[in-house]
Amino acid sequence: MGTIYSFFEIVPFGYFFLSATLFLIGIYIAPAVVEKEVTFLLWYPRKMRRFMEKLLARKMPIVFIFLLIFTLNNLSLFSSFIAGFIVIGPFLSAFLTGLNVAIVSYEMMGWQGVWQILVNPVAWLEFPAAWLSFAMGIKLAVVTLSGGWNSAVQEFELLLPYYLKLVVLLLFVAGILETALIRIMERFQPPDDHNNNDTSS
Repeated sequence: MGTIYSFFEIVPFGYFFLSATLFLIGIYIAPAVVEKEVTFLLWYPRKMRRFMEKLLARKMPIVFIFLLIFTLNNLSLFSSFIAGFIVIGPFLSAFLTGLNVAIVSYEMMGWQGVWQILVNPVAWLEFPAAWLSFAMGIKLAVVTLSGGWNSAVQEFELLLPYYLKLVVLLLFVAGILETALIRIMERFQPPDDHNNNDTSS
């Protein structure tokens, strides 16, 4: 509790609120992006969805699934944090992350998929982690604009422990939960028709 309190002494809560707002705006407009087939916004989430589906279809060990989820989420959010060095980066990251998540959900399940984003227990951990990361990126962007590169590097060194204590911890717990849910869902999936198709051909 003390860590989050000291975090908001360094990073204004308004930055966290702005991050959440941009993220939710991305979720809100995602269905329109899909329906209007805005190709340049659909390319990345569709590519990532195919990538993850291929990996998960291999029935990998549960530890590998966890490490994959945890690593990819960390790479995404840490890059959003350090994107503050280029100023506009964390603002775009907040919007595009919400957009990409909702595009995948909407294409899979329509509006039901979008609503399920908000009630998914994994999201209750991953979304705050993302908003904290974007907020740190925004703080870094503000310092970069006002104080220059050297000040931004010092700010990054100040914020990095909070990323490790807050964001990484949330993503670690979320990764465990998401991995468990994937395994549970696999048990309820119907058997693959691949073998049947092979014998009938």
